[in-house]
Amino acid sequence: MRCDSSVFQPLCIPSALNVRPLCMKGNVMSELHPTLVDVLTNTFKVPAVELRPEATMDDLEMDSLAVAELGVIVKETLGVEADADSAYKGATLGRISQFLTEATAATVDTAATQATAAGAR
Repeated sequence: MRCDSSVFQPLCIPSALNVRPLCMKGNVMSELHPTLVDVLTNTFKVPAVELRPEATMDDLEMDSLAVAELGVIVKETLGVEADADSAYKGATLGRISQFLTEATAATVDTAATQATAAGAR
């Protein structure tokens, strides 16, 4: 999926396998992590038009049980563990996406470092 700024596109959302960013009206919003978009739209049935970087879980009408379930899904999917209330409840989608991106990058960096160290032995 490609967003073209010359054509009005109300919304294009990446699939779980396509990691291109969420686009609205041709503006790339790279702040939204594709897994977060996928889980919110498919599992929690949040309308895609409501997924904005400044939106909070409260804005999306996600109660504390849904936020806790989101934390479990993220842990199972990405291997990122975090306290759901502190990491997700009050944060914006942009901040949550940043957290997920940084946490998954750190996991990849750690695995690469460990693999390099194991190979040097």
